[in-house]
Amino acid sequence: MKVITIGRGQDNDVVINDVKVSRNHLQLVQDDNGNCSAVDLNSTNGTLVNGQPLKCEISLQPNDIIQIGSTKLRWQTYFMSQQQPLEPPPVSRIDPPKPKRTLWYVAAAIVLLLIIGSGISWKIYHDRKQNKIEAENKAKEVETKRLQNEAEQKEADAKRLQEEADDLLRKALISQSDLDKLLAEKKQQEADSAKDEACKAKAAQQKAERERDAAIKAQKTAEAKSKKDSEARETAEKKAKQAEEDAKQAEEDAKKAKEAQQKAEKERDKAIEAQKVAETQSKKETQKDTEKKTKTEDAASEKAKQDSFKKSKTTPPKQLNDTTKND
Repeated sequence: MKVITIGRGQDNDVVINDVKVSRNHLQLVQDDNGNCSAVDLNSTNGTLVNGQPLKCEISLQPNDIIQIGSTKLRWQTYFMSQQQPLEPPPVSRIDPPKPKRTLWYVAAAIVLLLIIGSGISWKIYHDRKQNKIEAENKAKEVETKRLQNEAEQKEADAKRLQEEADDLLRKALISQSDLDKLLAEKKQQEADSAKDEACKAKAAQQKAERERDAAIKAQKTAEAKSKKDSEARETAEKKAKQAEEDAKQAEEDAKKAKEAQQKAEKERDKAIEAQKVAETQSKKETQKDTEKKTKTEDAASEKAKQDSFKKSKTTPPKQLNDTTKND
C-alpha cells in the first residue's frame, strides 16, 4: 500500500507551487492490488476529478484527470516506480485570467443603471404623491360641494320654518290666547336661531372653500419650485388639513343647526297640538252653550205649551155660552 500527499507545504510527498493549492491539499492511495483512490484533505479551493468536485474518497481510473488550483496533475506517474524518488512531474498550468477593463465597464454600467433607477424611482414616488394630493383635493372639493348643498338645504329649511313660524304667529294673533302668542314668538326666535346657524354653516363652508383654493394654489406653487420648496409644500398640506378640520367643524355646525331645526319643528308641533286642543275645547264649550240654550228654549216652549193648554181648558165653556146666545 502506497500513500502520496500533495500540497503546497514542503512536508508533502509532491510539492506544488500554486497559490490556489492548500498546504495539505490531496492524498492519493494505491492498495496492494494496484487500485488507486483520491481523498481531498479539506482544502480551501477543493479538488476536481474530470471537472467534478471531489467530495469524498473515490476510485481512480487511468484516464481520470485531477486538477487542484490551476494545476492539472499527472498522477499516473506517481505510482510507476517505487524505487525512483518522487519528484513533481511536469505539470500543465492554467494561468489565472487577467483582469480586464470589461469589469470596469460593467461596474460603470451598473452605477449608471442605479442612478437612472434612482431617478425613475424618485419620479414614480413624486408622481404617486402628486396623484395622491390631487385625489385628496378632489375629495375635499366633493366634500365642500356636499357641505354647500347641505348649507343651502339648511337655509331652505330655515326659511320654511320661518314661514311656518309666521303662520303660527298669525294664527296665534287671531285665535289663540296670550300663552299661544308667546309660544309662537318663541318658535319665531328658534327659527331665527336656526337661520343664524345655517348662515354660520354657510360662512364656514365658504371659508373652507377659500382655504381649499389657497391650498391648491400653494400646491401649484410648490410644484413649480425645486426641492428647496418642500417647506412650502408642508405648509400647504397643513393648510389643507386645517381646511379639512374647518370643513368638519362646519359639518358639525350644520348638524347642530339641523338639531335646532328639529327641535323647533317639535316645538311647532307642540304649539299646533296646543292650538288644536284649544280649538277642541272652544268647540266643546260652544256646543255646551248651544245645548244649554236649546234646552232653555225647549223648556220655555214646553212651558208656553203647558200654559196654553191650561188656558184652553178654561176657555171652551165660555165659547159654548156664546154659541147658545147666538142660537
